[in-house]
Amino acid sequence: MSRFRVVWADDDWEKKPEVRDKELDVALESIDERLREEGIFIDWVRCATAEGALAEIERPDRETRLAILDYRFRTGSEYDWKNIIPALERQSIPFVLFSNVISDMENDPDFPRSHRLFLGPHSKLTTHGRKSFIERIVSFFRSRPIRLLHLTDLHFDASALGADKEEHDRLNAALLKTLEEEQRIRPIDAVMITGDFAAKNPPLDLAAARMRVAAIVQATIGADALDRLFIVPGNHDLTWRNFSKGILEEAPWQAYVDFYQAVYPARVDIWGRMRAWDAPARLLDHRTNGDRLCWRARHADLGLDVIGLVSPAENKALKGRGLISKDQIGFIESSWRGEPRRGEVRIAMTHHNLLKVLSVSAHDENDSIINGGEVLLTLMRNRCGLALSGHTHTPNLFSIHAAHCGGDSLATTGSVNVISAGTTGGFHSARDRVRMFNVLEIGTIDPATDRRPILVRSFFYNSTLGQWRSSGTGFAEPWLAAEGRAR
Repeated sequence: MSRFRVVWADDDWEKKPEVRDKELDVALESIDERLREEGIFIDWVRCATAEGALAEIERPDRETRLAILDYRFRTGSEYDWKNIIPALERQSIPFVLFSNVISDMENDPDFPRSHRLFLGPHSKLTTHGRKSFIERIVSFFRSRPIRLLHLTDLHFDASALGADKEEHDRLNAALLKTLEEEQRIRPIDAVMITGDFAAKNPPLDLAAARMRVAAIVQATIGADALDRLFIVPGNHDLTWRNFSKGILEEAPWQAYVDFYQAVYPARVDIWGRMRAWDAPARLLDHRTNGDRLCWRARHADLGLDVIGLVSPAENKALKGRGLISKDQIGFIESSWRGEPRRGEVRIAMTHHNLLKVLSVSAHDENDSIINGGEVLLTLMRNRCGLALSGHTHTPNLFSIHAAHCGGDSLATTGSVNVISAGTTGGFHSARDRVRMFNVLEIGTIDPATDRRPILVRSFFYNSTLGQWRSSGTGFAEPWLAAEGRAR
């Protein structure tokens, strides 16, 4: 069962039922009836004044999922819906306009035709308008929004001492407080962590890091929902005798395998995610390597199809740089053969960046995946909509629309949104790079365009105040097609 809150602002609500526009009640009852059959319940908040609507929209203890505004809702000569829209923008709340005269909206120079949160205008007076309004609201809640927490590079340093440890603990405590507040107001549906749980000593750091991961899970999706936690390893999670010289232990992935088993309880079939790739028994011997640790997980309730790739290269000469093996590329091809289900989002997770990041540091630019172009082409060809990464501690977002040369012509046009987050931790807190994390909000399918909007909201750490703060409404340019492709 799902329950959502909708604010409906219309001055007709102050009238008695026998004299107000009956189409409001008919539409409300029809929407309720159709959604109730699918286990979706709406808490309707009816507001007859702009002040009341604004107060409800800005309530910090309630999340409003959708706003319905009467286009002719006004005080004096001013249309009140125009005053409500800034509040909707601050809260990232989609809205619909409902009007008696649709031509008024179309001729209005302030009409928000291209607004990123606007779901469309509908007429109260025509049968088609009323039906399309009901269909729009029903489809909005059927294709449920998804909110993903993307963390990376936690770099838990179990041996930190003195000022470094104090700052480390302060940052972690502030992070958990922020996540709890976010979960209370706008719940997270899944947690995705793109590697580097350890700092300098993987066996020691990973053994302790599992407690931090457990705390993050408890603050968001809850310990009973560990099937919605998705993780991949980073280069710091390999076991190195001398990291700077690139000397690997005999079994470089064993500490991470132990960590993986400790994070997930027995009831979560983590090996089942990998079963199509390799048998569990082979993950637990000295031959364990990165290729055997990639996985695929589908979550039907959320509409997610996720592949976790292992990008740290075990080649000593590369010293932990990024490389996706041919076997893993084949795994993508075999797992994602064919079109995704309607509304399903395909996501690839790697630690290293698929692209050179927009950074002033030449060192960062050399830390992308060596064969990133081949991997990107494979993802686009297989309808992957999102690729999440970390590694360089520098946040970036690329919305890529590309074609490649196939023989004597361009072929396989595709798109993918590549999003990298900055570090969420760090073992030299005061001296490290951008400390941040992202919350990705994948919106509902718009039946008019058959697309799903993506809103990226970033949170940054202020070490002076010891607080994480949201950047605001975030970046909202990328789109996902309803069948899973980005456009």
